[in-house]
Amino acid sequence: MIGVNVSSAFWSLEERRGRPGERYAVKTMLGWSIAGPAQTSLEQTLNVNHAHVTDTVLYQSEQRLRQ
Repeated sequence: MIGVNVSSAFWSLEERRGRPGERYAVKTMLGWSIAGPAQTSLEQTLNVNHAHVTDTVLYQSEQRLRQ
């Protein structure tokens, strides 16, 4: 639901970088994001994790708007 009208939410607050060609992490107001190549060679295993946190107050507010 956050888009161009709240572009400051995507401003970089902190970055963690490795060597050129490696993944890197960027911290924004919305949390950490990881970007970069998913796999660098066929010998490596790719593991992907996903965490999801629900803000109950935000969810309830959104539900009221839909009614």
